[in-house]
Amino acid sequence: MTEAESELPPGQVRGRRWVIYAALGVPKVDLENWRLRVDGLVERPLEFSYQDLTNSQVTRYSHSFHCLPERGLVFGNPEPIEIQKLRPGSFVIGGDGRKHRIREVINKRYYGGLVGVKASYLPPTLMTPDHPVLAVRAHPGYGRSRSRRRQKTFRKGVRRVWVRADKLELGDYVFFPKYKHISNAKIVTWKDSRFEIDRNLANVIGWYVAEGSAASSDGRRISFPLSSGQTEQARKLRLLLEKLFGAKTSVYTNHRATVLNVVITSSRVKQIVAMFKSWCGEDALSKKIPQFVIDSNPRIIRAFLEGYFEGDGYSPAVARIPARYEDFVDLTTSSRTLAYQLILALSKLGVPADVVNHPGSVRNGYSIRVRGAKARQILSTMPIFEKINKFHYWETGDGFYYPIRRIWREEYRGEVFDFVAPGFTMLSPFVTQDCVTKWSIENPEWEGVSLPSLVGPAGVSQDAKWVMFHCLDGYTAP
Repeated sequence: MTEAESELPPGQVRGRRWVIYAALGVPKVDLENWRLRVDGLVERPLEFSYQDLTNSQVTRYSHSFHCLPERGLVFGNPEPIEIQKLRPGSFVIGGDGRKHRIREVINKRYYGGLVGVKASYLPPTLMTPDHPVLAVRAHPGYGRSRSRRRQKTFRKGVRRVWVRADKLELGDYVFFPKYKHISNAKIVTWKDSRFEIDRNLANVIGWYVAEGSAASSDGRRISFPLSSGQTEQARKLRLLLEKLFGAKTSVYTNHRATVLNVVITSSRVKQIVAMFKSWCGEDALSKKIPQFVIDSNPRIIRAFLEGYFEGDGYSPAVARIPARYEDFVDLTTSSRTLAYQLILALSKLGVPADVVNHPGSVRNGYSIRVRGAKARQILSTMPIFEKINKFHYWETGDGFYYPIRRIWREEYRGEVFDFVAPGFTMLSPFVTQDCVTKWSIENPEWEGVSLPSLVGPAGVSQDAKWVMFHCLDGYTAP
């Protein structure tokens, strides 16, 4: 049973199609004898007649789709994309960790407040106050012990609820799924060339994304700068470049012999430069993981990350035996696209990636950190320490739950955007709900007796998990 199925009330099944409840006709109701009962896990069962409801205070409510402001990033496939740039047919990653095709994009003018949320491990985000977030409410805990609070929060399992952004609290947990999409593609083509998608190709691409660049303005050379101590890595890289692309290479050093430059100098270099730029981006700010790599199986992604780490990674374990709390790997980049892709790629390996800011980070850039035993997915020689679990996340088979560390408010005047896609969820950067259906209209209004005014006086038990509606026509719905 999946985690999503376990959240359904007993006797309920998840419908795959929209159910028209009035398909058999509208039931005839005897308003004199009809009663609305509120019972179950309540302190005081209540009963209301139709006359009671008509005499109750009426609530008027206006609500329209509100979602992300302009420039809000959504995890797309193959790369993150600002929400205003999404189009029907674009792919986004849903709360199930799979990619879904967008059917429709909607936008409107919005004047009001936005809620900012920063969860541990993930980048910050902004959204409208009523935007639904998939969350686990945090246990109040004792003292300042985050580990104890985390244990108490998940002691009875994962109890997820949809929470408005403006109702989130510090310490609540948001959800990031493990990326599950794996392509069946075995070959990638570029013009007339065909390449097998294997660990060798992924490893070289990892090197290029980390350190490779066109070493001349006319694109007649590709350079891979390494440190002077990476002679063995330089040898392996040269062998792979020749095996995969038939590329002739040379090695140069600077005048202080602190840098090794592996340079492709063969006649095919202009074609190779164009191919790498097509796959991996034009420059350092636009570097990205090619789609055929990020959609590959975990073995291919691991080979890419190993190459990336050799080119632009850092860990105390490489130069010396790390101290107790130095068991980490950092992957640095100045590309926002690449930073988000690294988070997604690592999740496919079951690895939580932490976006950190520290003195060793790229200026105005990103450093993606992997800690503890999980770092062995990238650096197999990383030692494992026996120590108290102080990692601020909770892992399940489906993904990771990260605690909210900061919430703020700010005013906004401009466009807000939403879209329709199967599953009605997205990563922005954690799981939120896309609030639009094909029946959505701007600024609809409701009028009637509010549900809280009916169930509140009954005294709902803290053990209650669902509200079940038992309808006159025999249907029940959570």
